[in-house]
Order: sequence, then structure tokens, then C-alpha cells
Amino acid sequence: MVAPPASGDSSSRRRSEIAGGESPNLRTPYSPHLESGSRMPSWAGQSYHDGSSDRATSPLGSPGLEEPGVGSLRSPPMSSVRNSRYSAVPVSEDAGHFPQSGRSTPAWLNTDRRSGAFSSAASYANFNEAGMPRDKSRTHSFSSTAMLGRDYDSVAGLNAVAMDKYEGGSWDRSKEPGGGSGDGHPRAAHLSRYGIGAGASKRKKCIIITILAVIVAIVVIAVAVPVAIIYGGDGGSGKAKGTTETDGHGHGKNGELLTTGGNGTVIDLGNGSSFTYINQYGGFWVSDFLNDSARAQSYTKPLSQDWDWANDRMFGVNLGGWLITEPFIAPSLYQPYANTSSPAVDEYTLSNQWLSEGGQANLEKKMRDHYDNFITEQDFAMIAGAGLNWVRLPIGFWAFETISGEPYLAKVSWEYVLKAIKWARKYGLRINLDLHAVPGGQNTYNHSGRLNSFAWLNGVMGIANAQRTLNYIRTMIEFTSQPEIRKVVPLVSILNEPNIPRGIGLDQLKSFYVEAYTMIRNITGTGEGNGPFIGLHDGFMGVNSYNGFLTNADRVAYDTHPYICFTPPFGDSYDAGISNVCSNFAHNTDSALASNGAYMAGEWSLALNDCGLYLNNVNQGTRYEGTYPGSTQRYGSCEGWDNWQSFDDTRKANLKRFAIAQMSSLRNFFFWTWHIGNSIDTGDTVNPMWNYKLGLQQGWMPTNINDIVAGACQNEAKSLTISSSSTSWSGSFQAWQTGKAQGYSISTGSYAWPPATLQTTNGQATASMTDPVSNLPSYTATGPILTVPSPTYSATVAKQALPSVGAWFNPSDTAPMYTAIANCPYPTDPYYNGTLPSGFPCGGNNARRSEPTAAPRLA
Repeated sequence: MVAPPASGDSSSRRRSEIAGGESPNLRTPYSPHLESGSRMPSWAGQSYHDGSSDRATSPLGSPGLEEPGVGSLRSPPMSSVRNSRYSAVPVSEDAGHFPQSGRSTPAWLNTDRRSGAFSSAASYANFNEAGMPRDKSRTHSFSSTAMLGRDYDSVAGLNAVAMDKYEGGSWDRSKEPGGGSGDGHPRAAHLSRYGIGAGASKRKKCIIITILAVIVAIVVIAVAVPVAIIYGGDGGSGKAKGTTETDGHGHGKNGELLTTGGNGTVIDLGNGSSFTYINQYGGFWVSDFLNDSARAQSYTKPLSQDWDWANDRMFGVNLGGWLITEPFIAPSLYQPYANTSSPAVDEYTLSNQWLSEGGQANLEKKMRDHYDNFITEQDFAMIAGAGLNWVRLPIGFWAFETISGEPYLAKVSWEYVLKAIKWARKYGLRINLDLHAVPGGQNTYNHSGRLNSFAWLNGVMGIANAQRTLNYIRTMIEFTSQPEIRKVVPLVSILNEPNIPRGIGLDQLKSFYVEAYTMIRNITGTGEGNGPFIGLHDGFMGVNSYNGFLTNADRVAYDTHPYICFTPPFGDSYDAGISNVCSNFAHNTDSALASNGAYMAGEWSLALNDCGLYLNNVNQGTRYEGTYPGSTQRYGSCEGWDNWQSFDDTRKANLKRFAIAQMSSLRNFFFWTWHIGNSIDTGDTVNPMWNYKLGLQQGWMPTNINDIVAGACQNEAKSLTISSSSTSWSGSFQAWQTGKAQGYSISTGSYAWPPATLQTTNGQATASMTDPVSNLPSYTATGPILTVPSPTYSATVAKQALPSVGAWFNPSDTAPMYTAIANCPYPTDPYYNGTLPSGFPCGGNNARRSEPTAAPRLA
């Protein structure tokens, strides 16, 4: 039996600490969020404790478009990649359906000719008057989607033109937003960047051609027989329309590229591949970056309409394991090293392994291989088609930058955040952008980057790492608050699973939350439409621990992760599990909505126990089988729980009942997780209790969610014992909770930033530090501003002004960011949590940065 690690349980995901019990588990076991003094009934012998909770798209290169000087530069389509790590198969083998296993979308893997995040398209600003390339192609283009028919069509691949990985200046921290030589705020300057058409001598020809085209169009419309529904958009421009009549490759009549469509339309991926969009719930897609009329289902508002947090329901799924890798979600990345003397157990050790095998180039190649294949555009289409309307997108701080001592691949995953935003907009999905891993590690779990490390708001580097986190939250909020982004990303969760029971004080976390809230609303302004909702995790203490906190704050949403699978003794009865969630989840949801406003279950699963490949991390075994370090009892074999191929109809029906009961009780939810990769050993997907996509394929996850969640627990009560509780939530929120108040004023006096003291955690022991925060290493607010790359566009056929989306919402937010104080003896490892180095304080004194003038929403 492997000895438990010195710094605590090495489980792979969420846990909650059980007073007087065993070491906390990996994913958070569900601990009911009960009101003070109330008690939770046990089920199937499982005990509970009070007061804590665990947890392009279309078309590249239109065949009918040949603009002089541009069409000849178009890239050939990339071929499908067969037999990849994720078993990519041509969609034509089973177009529009969930494959039995593995990936269903061809890989985008031409790494030698990669030109950007979305396509090898070039910006119109990079062509001279003759239509030839002026300098380098623009990266991160959204041009792989046909926009407004042909007007924003995809054009040049420019494979022969040298390209930088990022658009010039995109990652330059030395230039403040709106500053520099002649650079104005992007929204104020973009209309003057591009030429608007030809001279007056050509206008007569244009008018004549336009009149003839209109006449022809009228004749065609008059004689054509409709063969399918044409989808328009409520709230959009109305210019993007399409039909389900296609040639099987995403083109309609006369080879026209579809720009919108519904069930049965073929999506052209622009790389030689396509798939059929299957959505039985009235959803339709719109391929236009500035058109927000797409809707995931008929019961879900189009993106053009703001989310109603009291009446609309979040049916969501996590994209876990994509931009932050985890062994149990992407096992094939970790299995090659599992039996070595130094197995890779998290992204930190995996990155170091890949660096040792081939340096930075190898790390980037391996990570891009994973990013390109693990989640693709087709996954977003399938999520909408499954009846889901939100995705939670976990990202690591390395999407923004890394510093010395952090081996992660810096900045590249942000390209895929931009892809996710593009794909979500196309299919009418909303995104909860979740900062899942922060500097130093906020809990000790592998999904925070580095296993068994805890140096965020804990120990010697606790304040410095929290200050860096404020930098990254600021950058996220500036980007997502832009009008072109906020409809797709109406919620930003600023910190995933800070572990209060492990060693972050509740008051210290509240102090950070107040500081982050104040910074965010000083950037966005207050009130509906000004910036996103702010998601706050309960820190495994239960949302009731925040009753009365941030009263009158503008648009805050609380998050909890109710897992029930990590705390022995384990029960095997689905009836007992359903009784538990219908009795207790429903009560906690109602209480949280009544006391705290917007509320969601950011993670949950179908697991009744901790079976699963690497669920408790690499080579750690399971509590259920008694092989986990420190386990003293065996409850059974995991084979029957893991071998999904042997599930009979009764098992699948019970799993579906369990899923529906949780969906109904939690109201607003994000299942963990959408996709689990294949095992190298079996060649097939694993961990069925955590695999939403597999559940759809095999029939144990529901698809008609909106119709079946209402009244699900009442129906189960006909045959099961379910505790009823009085309803305390009125069904509506107070004005300040949804951005409709006349003003906002919160009390911050008892939660000053920085807090006076921190805790320090060594193994299982947690204690207050003897050194005050004023003596700890800290940063100073004198550093350059960090911005992220923003989407750009290819040339328009009409040579009209291109849409411009920047990276920075508030041009008055020019204060410096936190950075290291020169000549201070910081530990070389940001994860350091040992004794205090000599030489502190160094003069930084944990000073707060100055706040910008609150900006109204820019149109």
C-alpha cells in the first residue's frame, strides 16, 4: 500500500474536510449546507456533517469567391487525422450522431502550417491596394465562419507569408490600454482603419449590378419551392440566413455557404470535414460573430436577450480536462508515465516531463495536440443538441502568463478560450468562464495545477500569489465586459474551490472576495449590462456561511459542488441516492436562492463511490475497494461500476433517474464533465459516472431536460421516502441581486485587504502564522498591464470596415499591475510554503493599486 503523501491526501479533485474523520477526499464529497442546528438524515449508512460542502465553422475559402489578388492565396483544406490519440473518425461514418467511443471530429493538427487560433486568414489591413499581402497574416481570426453571407467570408491562408504566433503586441505587457504611439481605444478607432469602397467613378456600375441582382433574386424567390425551414434570428441583423437544403458539405443552392440553420443542416468545418447538426429542440446556429441571435433550444433565450437569473434555468456541463489537464479526464496523457519512478500526476509534472523530452517545442506540440482534439466545434454543437444551454470553461492562470519556476505552457490555451467563445456564440450557448487554477494552488488538488501544493492565501507566498490572481481576474474582466463578448460570457467565476477547511481562513477568503468585487465593479460600473455576474465558490463551507455577506453587491452568484461519492461508508442503492438529493439538494438550493440570490451547482456527477481510473489520482487506488492510502475497509469491486459496456437496461434507467433527480433538485447546474478521453490500455473511454457524452451515447443521460426536470422529485416521492420542506424562495430576487437597483453600497470595513494574518498549512496541520502579513513577501502595484489577444477578422469582399474587438473594456483603467519588487529575495518557487526568507518586508507593503474611474458600458 502506498503511503499517503506528507502534505495530505493526493486525490485528483474536490474534497471536503470531515471533522474528526479521515483525510479529505479528492472531489468534494457532498456535505449538506444546512441551517444552523439542523441535521441531515443519513442514507444507505452514509454519514454527513453539518455546515460544510464539498464539494466554422464554416467555411474557409468559399468556392464561389475569387477576389483578385486574394483568392489565389487561399489554403488547401486540412485533411482529417485518423487514429489519433482520441480515435478521431471521419464524421461521414456516422454524421450527426454520437460515436460509440472516442472522438467524432477530425483533428486540426497541421502544426507546421499553423497560422492562428481559428484559421489562416489574413486581416484586410494587411493587404495593399493591389490585394497582395502587406506584412504578416493576422492570427486568432474568427474568419473561419461565413459572416453575413459573403461579406465576411474567409480568404487567404497566406502559408507563404511569415507569421508571428501572436498578433503584434498582443502579449506586450509594456503598453497600457489606449496608450502608446497613436493607438486609441479599439472601439473608438476601428472605423478609421479600413478603406470604405471604391471611388465615385465605380458607383454607377455598382448601382446597376445591385439592381440586376435584386431583380434576379425576386424571380428566384418567386419560383423556388421551399424544401426546408429558413431560420432568421430574433435580435440579430437579419442578414444571415440559410436553409437545410445542402450538398452535404455545408453549402446550399448554387454552392452558397450557409450562415445559419437548424436541425439537419450540414456544418462545413473548413478543413475538408463536415458534420450534421442534430438539434431536436428548436435550436439553430448562426455563423456571424456580431450576430447574437443563435439559440441553443427554443426554451433558451437567444444570446441577444439577457439571461433572467430568477426564471431561466442553467442546464450546463463542464469542459473539464481540456484547458487544464487531469489524469482521470485525459488518461492517455498520463498513462505513459504511470509506472515510472516519477509518474506525472498533474499538469505541473506532465509539463516538466514533456519539457525534459524535447524542450518548449515539444511541450507546445503535445499540448496543442490535446487542445485541438479533446474538445472541438462539434462538441459545442452536440451540447446544444443534447438540450444543454451553458458550458463552464475551466482555465489555468497560465492562459495569461507564467513566471520563473512555473513549467506550464504559457498563453497558448487562451487561443482556445477564443475558439470556445466563437463556437458558443455560433450555437447559442453561454459560457461560465472559470479561473480554475491560480498561482500557488488554492487547494492541493491536481486540477489546480500542482498536486499537494497550497500557497495561495496560505503560508509565506500566500499574499503574493493572491495579488497575481487579482491581475488575472482584472484581465479576464476587461476582456469579457466588452459588448461583443459579454452576451456569450455573462458569468465569470473568479476562483475555483478555495479550500477553507484545509487552511484558507473564511474571513481571509471573504477579504479577497471583497477586494476582487470592488476591483471588478470599478472597472465595469454597476447595473445590468455592465460587466458579467461574478461567481464565488463557497470554499467547501456551504453557501449559508455567506448569508449577509456582500449585501447590496451588484450581481454576485454563489457556487457549490455537491458530490456524494468520496465519504465512506458507501451505499450502492440508486433509490437511496435519489431520496438523498431530492430531500437535501432541493432544500439547500431553495435556502441559497432565498438568502444569497443567484446560485448554481458548478459541479456534480453520477458517482455513488470513488471508483474510476485515476479518479483519486495516478496509482492511488480507491476507497471503495480499500486500496486508497489510509483505507481500512473494502466495500466491493469497482469492476461493475467502471465496466459500462456491461450495463443493462435497468442500470441505465436507474442512472437516468439519478441524473434527473439531481438536475431537478439543483435547478442551475454544470455536470462534471462533458468528455472523458480514451485509456491507452483499453482503447476506449472510461469513468462512466463522470462522462456526460458517454451517457448520451449509451442512453443514461436525458436529452429532453426542460420537459422532465420539473416535478421529478415529486414523481419519485410516489415510491420513495423524500423529506418535504417548506419553500422559502419567493421565485424572484431583490433588485440589487440582478443589477436592477438604483445604487449599490457594500460594507467592507470588517474585510480589509490585505488581511492582517494568514494561516499556514503543513501536511494535515493548519495554524495561524506567527508573522503578520505585513512581513510576508508581497508584490507592488508598479508593473505593466497584461492584456490578452483578441479576435480579429479577415478581409471583407465589399472592403467595408471590419468589426474590431479589443482586449480592454475600460480605457480609464490604466493603473499598474502587481509585480515583484526589485532586489527582493523571493523564493524561487512560487509554490514555496516553508519558513519566511530573510529580508522582508521589502517596501512593497501590500499596497492596493489605485482604482479606475468606473466606466459605463461602451456601445
